[in-house]
Amino acid sequence: MEVEERLAQARADELDAKDMLAEAKTALELADDKVSARVVVAECRELAVVAKNDIERLKVEAQGVSDFDRDAARQVAVENARAVAAELVALGWYQTNTPNGLLIFKNRHSGAVMDYRSAQVRFGELDAACLAKYSKVIKHVEFRPDCGEYIDLGGDTWALNNYLDVSGGAVDELNGTAFGASDVGMFIELTSRVWPLECDREQGIKWLAHIVQKPAERPSVHMSVRSDHGTGKGLLFRTMDLVLHKQAVRLDSLEQYLSRFSVGDDGNLFTMVDESKSIGGGAYRQLKGKMADDTNMVEKKFENAHSQRVFSRLFFASNDKGANIPIEQDDRRFYICQYAEHKVSMADSKAFGAAYSSWLESGVISDIRDYLAEVDLGEWSPHDAIETEAKREYLGLCDTGVDHLIEVYELDVMNQSLWDGHAESLGYVEGFSYQELLKNRDSHFESKLQAQGWGKNKRHSCNTSGKKAMARSRGGLTGSQVVELVLAKSGSGMVESGYSKC
Repeated sequence: MEVEERLAQARADELDAKDMLAEAKTALELADDKVSARVVVAECRELAVVAKNDIERLKVEAQGVSDFDRDAARQVAVENARAVAAELVALGWYQTNTPNGLLIFKNRHSGAVMDYRSAQVRFGELDAACLAKYSKVIKHVEFRPDCGEYIDLGGDTWALNNYLDVSGGAVDELNGTAFGASDVGMFIELTSRVWPLECDREQGIKWLAHIVQKPAERPSVHMSVRSDHGTGKGLLFRTMDLVLHKQAVRLDSLEQYLSRFSVGDDGNLFTMVDESKSIGGGAYRQLKGKMADDTNMVEKKFENAHSQRVFSRLFFASNDKGANIPIEQDDRRFYICQYAEHKVSMADSKAFGAAYSSWLESGVISDIRDYLAEVDLGEWSPHDAIETEAKREYLGLCDTGVDHLIEVYELDVMNQSLWDGHAESLGYVEGFSYQELLKNRDSHFESKLQAQGWGKNKRHSCNTSGKKAMARSRGGLTGSQVVELVLAKSGSGMVESGYSKC
């Protein structure tokens, strides 16, 4: 019999005993045999006491059962609340705080954000309370290929890992598999156009394969790829962006990568720095540390700068034949590829690009990923700076491109028109014009010219013709000789009755 039933019975027995006691007391008053009547009263009183004691004992027993049931119910409620929270966490929800301490919920998949009141409306008050009590408290988001979904920061706080696995387990952005894993001929053809030289192509493919196979190991050697416009660098980036589940970024310039709030190192496996150009060694000095270290300072707008693990591989792209980024002679950070010209012609490259884009959209991303995952890296190391013939030639230009241009300048007079034509003829375009070099203090253009025997830019006059020209000269030329040479090399448009443009 359950304790509650026995307690009810004891209470009924107590009432019966009290009734019997009352009747016995009445009988005692009327009885002739008082002794016998008192015995009956005593027996009834004893029954009432026994019933009362049973009630007290059963009350204590009932309270124990109640406490046990309540604790069990509480444990069930906790387990149910944890289960509710776990279900919501599995859907991507976690809790964090705004800068002013307000509790909010975010969804890691959709990016949705809501406050506690909105969560009560969406999930119901109970489920919202469960989510607030038992979901993970996320302090910030990190990009960590070397960690799991959540990163334990200690103190019951976590960082959310927004890295997506590139080994093949994540969902492809393009559906379908029109080709088998071995049918990646178009991709191989693309690499042959980006890297025409076999040694460059082998290095480049292994460099790409290393991203897929070992995303958590950042190389200290990065790619410098120079080519004609339209040979396929952009197609290669587009391909890798899909292969890496959009964990790649394309920047418009080297300046953008080196800027204060650059996103080039934050949350990416592959960073293409387009139009990579610099004058002087300032950019290279900034790059050296960023290219070699796996931890860099990252600063975002409205957030404090902080140290963060970096996993991005840098792909410096340029259409310049010259030394687009002057590097040191003992450089160990760049793999310099041979300059790539159009395989056949610009029209052929354009036709291939159209065909490749159609092929890429036919559902071959997983095939390319599988191909890269199966490339045998062997003894290949992402930290070996191989000195290729292309790099030796590049280093020959890298006292800086400016030094090279000054060294091979053949005329004894110089003005804007003559210098710009000289630079363009050798493939130095943006950043190497006469005016840009004069304005760029890091180029030390003026001091380098003077070190090579060039005079200052000034107005020269011809005694016979009266014509004047703004120019600089070397070799002790007279004013008349300077004007005549400028006239001969630049044309009459640069020498007038007044003076030429500098």
